[in-house]
Amino acid sequence: MIKIQKNDFYSLSDASLYLKKSEHYVKIFIAKKMLKANSLGEGNGKRYFIKGEYLIKFLARWEAGDFHN
Repeated sequence: MIKIQKNDFYSLSDASLYLKKSEHYVKIFIAKKMLKANSLGEGNGKRYFIKGEYLIKFLARWEAGDFHN
């Protein structure tokens, strides 16, 4: 797997590959403010952009078990 770069931005599909979860779950993590993301557009046309450093922090917290299911 490719290393996550701190200053790069990743799409929802990229994030789902790194997190090994579906895009639906990544959207839920964003909605619950567990994962920080920038968005563009509204409704079905909404696009998410996740900065690498936020993805790295989320993965570290997820692997440490800091989130409750």
